Amino acid sequence: KKKKKKKKKKKKKKKKNILASCAGLEVSRNPSLMANAEGRILRADLAVTFGERVFYIDFSLRSPFVENPPRDATSHITRAVEQKKQKYDALCQQMQAEFVPFIMSSTGSLSEEAVEFLAILAALIAKNSAISYGRALADVKRFVIQPVLRRLAQDIMIAQNSVIRRHQGRQQPLPA
Repeated sequence: KKKKKKKKKKKKKKKKNILASCAGLEVSRNPSLMANAEGRILRADLAVTFGERVFYIDFSLRSPFVENPPRDATSHITRAVEQKKQKYDALCQQMQAEFVPFIMSSTGSLSEEAVEFLAILAALIAKNSAISYGRALADVKRFVIQPVLRRLAQDIMIAQNSVIRRHQGRQQPLPA
């Protein structure tokens, strides 16, 4: 039995990110940034390093329907980008790193910064893997956007469950 358990543990080794290894990238989750003006240590969602270039990425899902009625199709994305840049941009500049506010709308739109980062990533993969840019972009979408959507969906479910628990037993309807 012990031998079987050891074999299972070996199989559960942390899988290396295929996309990152193809592009020669180092990827880490929830990296700590330096303390901000208030002395709080900020964390990005992802750090991606390629040679001397370092990107700190913060993911967020936003809905255009928070405003009733919505101003336009992308104002919620623009506002979210401004908020993220206000929080992280100065720290990243001090660290000589690039900040990517990776904002996705619940309607499927991405921030310009997210689209640009995906294009840079696809170009790096195409160059280092000797595959076409189109193929590299498809891989980026599969390995980057799908996991981001899964993670954001999990976060939404956690938030919804929290609201439901707070309102259990109350006579008032749940907020829309």
